[in-house]
Amino acid sequence: MTDGEQFGALLGQCTEALLRVARLTRPHDSELLALDMGMGQFKAMLVLMKHRQLTVGGLAKVLDISEPSASLMVDKLEARRLAARKADAADRRRTLVVPTEEGDGLMDRLRHTHDIRLTGWLGAMEAADLRALLQGLVALAEAIERGKGCVESRT
Repeated sequence: MTDGEQFGALLGQCTEALLRVARLTRPHDSELLALDMGMGQFKAMLVLMKHRQLTVGGLAKVLDISEPSASLMVDKLEARRLAARKADAADRRRTLVVPTEEGDGLMDRLRHTHDIRLTGWLGAMEAADLRALLQGLVALAEAIERGKGCVESRT
C-alpha cells in the first residue's frame, strides 16, 4: 500500500469514527420531545443565544427564512416566554428580539446536560487515549481555523 493509499484509508477511518461519535452523541429523542418545541424555534433560540439581540429581519436573515415567518416564530417563542420583543434603546423605531430569563435557563439546562454527558464519556477513557484525543482535536481545530475545509489529494 502506498503512502497515499494509507493516508486515504486513515482519512476514511477518521471520518467514520467522527460520524459515529456524532450519531451516538445526538440528543435522545426523549430529550427533544420533552422540549415540545419545533426545530425552527430551537434554531431561533440558538441564534438568539449567540447574538443576544436581533431585529426580526436580522433573525430571518440568519435563519434564511422570510420576515413574516420569523415574526410568527417570535410570536410562538413569546407565547412560551422564551423570547421577548423590546424597543431598541439606540433607535426607538426598531424592535429587538431578545431571549428571556426562561429562554436563557432552558438553553443553559440543555447545554449543561450535554456537557455532563460529554464529561462522563471522556472520564470513562484511559489517560493515554484522552491525550491522543486531545492532540487530534487540537490539530482538527487548527486545520479548521486555517480554512483547510477541502480534501486535497496527497501524492
